[in-house]
Amino acid sequence: MPINLHHLRLFHAVAQHGSVSRGAAAVRVSQPAVSREVRELERALGVPLLEPAGRGVRLTAAGRLLDEYASQIFGLAEAAERALRELVQLERGQLALGAIATAAIYYLPPLLQAFRRRYPKIDLAMTIGATRDLIASVRAGQLELSFVDGPVDDPALRATPFATDELALIAAPDHPLAQRGPVRLAELVDQPFILQEPGTGLRERTDAALARAGVQVRPVMQLGRTEVIKQMVMAGLGLSVVSRRAVQAEVAEGRLCIVPLADAALARQLVYVGRRGVSPSPAAQALLDLLAAEDALSPAAR
Repeated sequence: MPINLHHLRLFHAVAQHGSVSRGAAAVRVSQPAVSREVRELERALGVPLLEPAGRGVRLTAAGRLLDEYASQIFGLAEAAERALRELVQLERGQLALGAIATAAIYYLPPLLQAFRRRYPKIDLAMTIGATRDLIASVRAGQLELSFVDGPVDDPALRATPFATDELALIAAPDHPLAQRGPVRLAELVDQPFILQEPGTGLRERTDAALARAGVQVRPVMQLGRTEVIKQMVMAGLGLSVVSRRAVQAEVAEGRLCIVPLADAALARQLVYVGRRGVSPSPAAQALLDLLAAEDALSPAAR
């Protein structure tokens, strides 16, 4: 017969205190009720667990064996309660996040710094990848939240905007287009371009803007990392479109130029995604609460 855990808890109290009366007082149950439940446990197991000893009781061999297991069972139960309490109170746990490189490098550091300062016992795990891969990981439950390009059209996910990322057409300082004022998209026809890899949000925005203007450029490279793209542009190998935030230092130092556009304003919406219908964990909710605060991101991200 399965052991009744209520009976086991009462027996364990008696065993720990060496007396039915003291055990009953410890669990705040009447002495007759404790005696009755312990006898029921003995009948269920078919073996005596206690025997009289002066004014109290002592454990039989079977009682000592059972009490060893009872100590482990209730010790684990207390440990589980403590762990869950710490999880809810953000005193332990892990938060698995994903982000495209632009979000991870230029938007999230202030937010994650604030989170670590407030919740130092929560371990943060960050995966950097392409939007489509991060979305798949959230859908599969491998990541709780991901910060990606929007829009996200997936009925299994909820997507919430958190920043507008301004894009910029960049060129080497000695490029002919860098030496003049605003240019029209039509002037980019047949210009050598260094493009992001297909499937990335930035590539989709670039292709869409050019297509709307009926412009066909000459792709000379397709690269996956913005840092590599910047180096290729600085080397004079072509133009590119990147996040304006990604080139602030190079522009300030005169190593790159932003070519102003006369007939287009390039931007993309950054969103965070989570599984629809699944409540955020306490750690994820705490992060989102910080993100909702006015100073969670630097002012330029708002």
